[in-house]
Amino acid sequence: MPNRDDLLCDSSCDQQLGLSSEYFSDEHNKCCVCLSCTLLDGHEISLALEYTSVLGRNVVIVESLFNESALYMIESTNGDMTDFPSNVCGWDTDKEYLEQFAEHRMVADFEKFNNNIYRINFGSNKIKIVPDISCLANLDTLNLRDNRISHLGNMSFSNLSRLRNLDISLNNIQTIDPKTLFTENVFLLRVNLSDNKLTVADVSNLVSLHPLCEVDLKSNEIESLTNNLGITLDTGLNYGPGFINLQENHIFTFPDLQSLLKLKDLNLFGKLLHFGFDLRGAPLHCDCHMQPYHSLAINSLKALWRDYFAIKCTSPPELKDVLVFELDPFDLVCELRIEDGCPKGCTCLDVPENDTVYVDCSNSRLNQMPIGMPESTFSKYIHLNLSNNHIKDIRASYLTELSYLDVSGNTLSEIDEETTKRLQNTSLDISSNRYLRVLPRNLQYRNLCETKLSHLAIDCTCDNIWIQNWIKTKDCPSKTDLATFMCYMPNLKQSIPATAFTPDVAECELDKSMFKLVLIVVACLTPALLVIGVFVYIFRYELLVAWLRMNRKYPGKEKCFEYDVGITFNVDDEKLRKWVGKELVPRLKQEGFRVYRAYVDANYGAPRDNDVAEVFAKCRNFLLILSDSYINENAVEDDFEDLDEPKERRWTENEWKFAWNQYKSDNMKNLIIVNYDHVSASDVKHRQIKAVMRVGHVVSFCNNNANEVLDNIVKKIGSVKKIQQARRKSRKGVIYTVVKEMKTNNLAMLNKETRTVQCLQQGITYWNQSNVTPMPTKNTRWKVSFSQESMLDHSTIMPECSE
Repeated sequence: MPNRDDLLCDSSCDQQLGLSSEYFSDEHNKCCVCLSCTLLDGHEISLALEYTSVLGRNVVIVESLFNESALYMIESTNGDMTDFPSNVCGWDTDKEYLEQFAEHRMVADFEKFNNNIYRINFGSNKIKIVPDISCLANLDTLNLRDNRISHLGNMSFSNLSRLRNLDISLNNIQTIDPKTLFTENVFLLRVNLSDNKLTVADVSNLVSLHPLCEVDLKSNEIESLTNNLGITLDTGLNYGPGFINLQENHIFTFPDLQSLLKLKDLNLFGKLLHFGFDLRGAPLHCDCHMQPYHSLAINSLKALWRDYFAIKCTSPPELKDVLVFELDPFDLVCELRIEDGCPKGCTCLDVPENDTVYVDCSNSRLNQMPIGMPESTFSKYIHLNLSNNHIKDIRASYLTELSYLDVSGNTLSEIDEETTKRLQNTSLDISSNRYLRVLPRNLQYRNLCETKLSHLAIDCTCDNIWIQNWIKTKDCPSKTDLATFMCYMPNLKQSIPATAFTPDVAECELDKSMFKLVLIVVACLTPALLVIGVFVYIFRYELLVAWLRMNRKYPGKEKCFEYDVGITFNVDDEKLRKWVGKELVPRLKQEGFRVYRAYVDANYGAPRDNDVAEVFAKCRNFLLILSDSYINENAVEDDFEDLDEPKERRWTENEWKFAWNQYKSDNMKNLIIVNYDHVSASDVKHRQIKAVMRVGHVVSFCNNNANEVLDNIVKKIGSVKKIQQARRKSRKGVIYTVVKEMKTNNLAMLNKETRTVQCLQQGITYWNQSNVTPMPTKNTRWKVSFSQESMLDHSTIMPECSE
């Protein structure tokens, strides 16, 4: 909306509302906007108009020089004008006619005045068409009252952003294009379209994003509202405020604004509550179309009453002259007709307050269910009364839509199970059906209180003993209907109340079929479970190895290991030891792996088992080289006392145990067997080794040359690049901790007897950086390996996975 700093508040607004600041409220602002004026009002310079034809054609005459700071008006009322002046905005395309005035400067010079035309008053003439006058950019007021205009096009005022007042009342207007009165560039405050012949009003000409004072559509012939452009409300924006005067029109049915504005939720209609709608004098029929808005607005209207809320009903007769907002919402109903889907011979009443359509087809001599049900815009449920007819079968496509079904007093002989399922959430009355002798079993899943069974007499046998359980477990507080619900007992040849029906009365034997079925199932499952249990027990280690393989984590940033491979085998096997020392270990080191062999790398003098257990905890991969001598050595633990060298063999056995336990407890570790002597799994008595040979990582010498075997071992161990990458990431935290502790704790983290840090790779001493006293002895050392980069900066010491 353009900034109108030239507008002033009318003094009457202050006189009416008082001069105290508490009165300067929204009402005061509204008054100021709608009664605004300028200092130049009444001081415009009038331009003359001259007729050029007896048919009412005319032009504007310029009799003085153009003053850029002045405002002008064109006024010609109670005349015979049939068109706008031909020299206004070049709308007239009759070249022959315009050439007559080409040399008349008094006519041609009017173009200079376009931007300074402030007011036009052509009231009480015979104008039939409003042309495109958008060149009059500063036009404030346009009066075309009492002319013969029949249509308004959406280009007439398309760029008149400063136009505030438009009066086209007392014309013959029958149609208005959508988006004519309110657009992105048109910000009208007052529009008078009263006393025309409009039959419809489009919402795009009623609802505005900016404030407006009034759109007066009084005394037209409007019957309905339209939305030809499919406008929807933007929930993120506020509309209005404004006032729409629809008095004395022909609106019979209250507009369905939810459908009209495509609202997902009627509560969004609150976005329009800033607008006032005056429907007084309209022949409103108060029915179901009004109920949703009545319920939505009733509480607000009690607090915000306005005179124009005093809308009265003109029909139906029982509601005539009743104020709309004094109505009982249950009175706002619609009687549906055959064209609305109401079955022939039935009466249909839509009651939105109950969210229900009541369809009454009782006593209509029906032999079958109605084909369809009426559809409602306002109600979700259907209450169907089919009592006292001759219906034998209640199957229908709409059963799931019913909230209530009354088929009492019909000739039902059977109700199938599927139909009962579809009526599970429906209140059902099947009373007084004398031919109905059997009830469907699915009836037991219904709420007994929602099922009427009075004056029924069914055959009760051991097959429908469920009736007794249904009545007991789903008992209803009111048992009035059950008093006449009877069971005919074939064995007694008489009827008894259904509430008294029991297995004893029916002389039923206990049904043991379910018990037998359970026994059969248990008997069949027990052998299967035993077989599964034995299988799991026998192959428990194989299953464990398979599980560990599936859940193994590969080298990443989570953890750094001191050794990549820990090797265990029978070191007494000279041939095997040579292969390990001359081929396997060099190849692994060549690939960049760090290798641990207990018989070479163990600390001499320390307990071997403790040392191996401690180192294996820092290994990522365990490599067991399986040979005939290893199998014979570890045949049975109980044979150790018969062996020549039990200690050596126990060490080998313990190495396997340490590796196995580490493998089980850490899913980042891997266990690999190298089958050196082609040992068969069946020849291995050790269960864990046998399991790994069956489902684990195994490298066999069979049909492979030495290089292929080594390649397979390297492949099983994994990518050295990923391992080294994980190792480098782990060093960063370790480096910082080591250096910080060495500087702050005076190297106390080292062994008490160790005071010198010697670099074995380059012979660099860290002593000068530590400033530690006393002077260390010559024989005490702490082994630390440095990366190549750390030679230049001792603060980046990179120990290999320090403890």
